[in-house]
Amino acid sequence: MAETETIPAEVSDDNVAKKAEAKPENASKDDKDPKESKESNEKDVMFVQDVGFNVNVLTPGAQEPFQIQVSSMELVQEIHQLLMDREDTCQRTCFSLHLVNDETKDAKGNNNNNSNNSASSTVLDNFAELKSVEGLAEGSLIKVIFNY
Repeated sequence: MAETETIPAEVSDDNVAKKAEAKPENASKDDKDPKESKESNEKDVMFVQDVGFNVNVLTPGAQEPFQIQVSSMELVQEIHQLLMDREDTCQRTCFSLHLVNDETKDAKGNNNNNSNNSASSTVLDNFAELKSVEGLAEGSLIKVIFNY
């Protein structure tokens, strides 16, 4: 059975300081001085970098997509709100955003390889951060699909 230390009922400040400095004999080698652990914690701090990039947005009826700058920390909902605030897209409020997955599409959404395969798209979750959307990168095409 492990030995336990008993603390006398009347404890002086000197005894408390000595007990705090003393380490038990069975202390592991991994136990670190609080000063050292604070220094190591400061070194382990990682900074999350907010990366900005441009995406192309194609709305129904538009001849050309327009480009918007987004941040990797933004939510898809913020793109949705931006589209509702734009003069050329504010007439519709019920729409979904789709990320075009096919790399054979150009910025206009046209098929470059002249095949009959249609581009697949992924519906974007409004509450997802852009950095968590697989396949979303610089120059990606997002299509606006109006819901009726």
